[in-house]
Amino acid sequence: ELLSLELDRDEYAPGDTGIVTFVWRSVMPMKRDYRVVCHMNAPGGPDINVDHYLLNGAITTARLRPGQVVRERYAFAIPSAAAGRTYTMGVGLWNRKRDIKLPVRSATRPVAGGWIVVAGKFRVKP
Repeated sequence: ELLSLELDRDEYAPGDTGIVTFVWRSVMPMKRDYRVVCHMNAPGGPDINVDHYLLNGAITTARLRPGQVVRERYAFAIPSAAAGRTYTMGVGLWNRKRDIKLPVRSATRPVAGGWIVVAGKFRVKP
């Protein structure tokens, strides 16, 4: 379960580095390991992806105990081609090996396709 997701700001300039903070809570034991999929998309703009294993692989989702909370921060680069665009961020959990998309829920944000939390928007200055 995605408890919270925060960007360090809501507007960036091309070339900036953004920081996204995730707070996850395990709601049940998992038999497989999942990657965090974090995609930022804008019409006509380059995609920005921050896909990763929890805490850079320091802990796997299969080792999480129900109720365990994990807080992590990741940096992402704003490409120059993103100038003047508004990005939407989506976050989910995916087992790449078996192509399994884990259903997710969020108490505060909408979910798309049953597995992507629509996490918010940010703008890139012209």
